[in-house]
Amino acid sequence: MTKAESKVIDFIKKHILLFLLVAVTIIAIFLRACGMDFQSDDFNSFLNPWWSIIRLNDFNGLATQVGNYNIPYQIIIYLMTLLPLKSLYAYKIVSIIFDFVLAISTAMLVYSFAKNNRRLKAILTYSAVLLSATVIFNSCFCTKTSRLYRLCSSALRLRSSCKPYSSFLFCFITGFRQRKFRFCISL
Repeated sequence: MTKAESKVIDFIKKHILLFLLVAVTIIAIFLRACGMDFQSDDFNSFLNPWWSIIRLNDFNGLATQVGNYNIPYQIIIYLMTLLPLKSLYAYKIVSIIFDFVLAISTAMLVYSFAKNNRRLKAILTYSAVLLSATVIFNSCFCTKTSRLYRLCSSALRLRSSCKPYSSFLFCFITGFRQRKFRFCISL
């Protein structure tokens, strides 16, 4: 083996976790791009009409409930209506962004509690969340937003001294509150 080859191999060994992180991120983006044009029944029946109402009524229209999502999420959608995007892509972009935020926050949570191999465990957690079939289908095909509530649960546990079960309970309750446990039948 030449000296140059040894340097390359040593560099790869030293940065293998970074290569794994980049590869998983690229694969996750590709998988989500595959579902960008898919319109679920939920999108056609509810989300798209709500988009039109929010866009038509402007920011003042948020004083009344539109659909069954909470006001902070509706504000995010309102902000997306200000951009030159189709409603389908805007909803999916929001969902995909929160996929990544959830994966990162969950990895940070694991990193904070792991006793050994912290980086490896955090990257594997990031990978598992981001490449989970449920997460991919919910954001790209069904345009679901339950990741926001799982993110809140992760953030609560990461930044708080509360017991682990309170974080699970928060996640469980908000998941049912947002009716996100039903399966996307339109696939």
